[in-house]
Amino acid sequence: MDKKKVVLYGTGNLYNKYYDKFYDLEIVAVLDSDNNKIGKCINGYIVNSPLYLNEIKYDFIILLIVDYNKVMYNLINIGIDRENIKTIDDYRFFEKYREIIDVRDNTEKKEILMVSHEMNYRGAPLMLLNLADVLVESGFCVDIVCDSKGDLYETLLKKKYGLLYFTDFNFGEKEIEKYFGEYKLIIVNTLALWRIITRLECINKKIIWWLHEEESAYAILKPDFSKIKIYNNLKIYGVGAKAIDAFKKFCAKDIKIDSFRWGIENKYSDTKFDYNNGKLVFAIIGPDSYIKGQDFLIDTLKNCSRDILNNIEVLLIGDISESKKEIYEKVPAVKCLGIMTHTELMEMYERIGVILSVSRNDTFPVVLIEAMMRKRVCMMSDVVGTAEFISNYRNGIIFKSENSNDLISSIEWCLNNRRKLNDIAYAGYETYQKYFSKDIFKLNACSIVEKYINK
Repeated sequence: MDKKKVVLYGTGNLYNKYYDKFYDLEIVAVLDSDNNKIGKCINGYIVNSPLYLNEIKYDFIILLIVDYNKVMYNLINIGIDRENIKTIDDYRFFEKYREIIDVRDNTEKKEILMVSHEMNYRGAPLMLLNLADVLVESGFCVDIVCDSKGDLYETLLKKKYGLLYFTDFNFGEKEIEKYFGEYKLIIVNTLALWRIITRLECINKKIIWWLHEEESAYAILKPDFSKIKIYNNLKIYGVGAKAIDAFKKFCAKDIKIDSFRWGIENKYSDTKFDYNNGKLVFAIIGPDSYIKGQDFLIDTLKNCSRDILNNIEVLLIGDISESKKEIYEKVPAVKCLGIMTHTELMEMYERIGVILSVSRNDTFPVVLIEAMMRKRVCMMSDVVGTAEFISNYRNGIIFKSENSNDLISSIEWCLNNRRKLNDIAYAGYETYQKYFSKDIFKLNACSIVEKYINK
């Protein structure tokens, strides 16, 4: 029997997950409307323009796009039958292609299910792991469901957590009831999973939506609040003031959102750092992006005096393209170290004296709290959420966002006041203990969860 001929439309995340799953179909073309992708080879297929549809024969089109409505309507308008367009919400079609890995102990009671869209050692996924750990220590039973794999996924397996993996979360009510309906409480992590919030209404379970994002994330993720019915069982929390303010700004409804800060366990016994000898090492940690502000930092460093550049070293740690690395490292003090595992990053604190966040907008960068925990000086722009806990030059250093002169002044102050840096670092550590320690996090987490689960 001849295989059906199909066209894949879209070369983003869903394409990467599904392009090799259609075992009983023949892929005759891959299309994308992004001019930057047309002509490139992605996962073994040359990407063509949508105009290529006029030149090929096919049985139907598979839209591998989450927000597919605009593309679908355009295709219908040029004469393509809706029946010949498959979307990620065609549950029955995708059911046989969706990978499901169920690593749960079915003898354990189904109490809390945590939902994560990423499984890497950074930001929100790492905080969800910390939340799972403190709840398990407090006697709760926790399983985790995800739609991606990474280092954190392997860690969870080693920790013997019950894990569910799906290629994606675009379920119908039948799947929601089957996989989510057994649990007393479901904790959905991050704004990125807003679509699953709309789907969980069909089960009569308590749901916590834990938001970590600042304003720019709403423009990128485009949550459709007209589709999010805020039902009685749904409770919303933000990790801090910036996350709460962002939600209130973009959600037109008068919805209650409370604060739920995360915390991290200190597994290190750091002593005083030697701030007095050698070059003062600054580090900015995170993938190269407009929001993280590496470009602003490089432009600022270009305006620093030779005396400053001779006495500092600036490490850029994270995913940086080779072309950007070449540009950034033209500044004499800069070194790009690329992606590191969390273990490697923690080992780098032997060298790092100041953790720097030049973000143009950020809620609570994990790296700043980890730096406080490791008794290192934190320097941040005034738009970073962590700044609400900082008194300038007492327990951290704050400069005006995107103000090169102010950042240069802050760097110069550090060089001229090295003997004061350990005092600032220790005061930052006290801030960590008061607001972000594991014990404080555990206390807050249990007080929230116990509202929804009768122990």
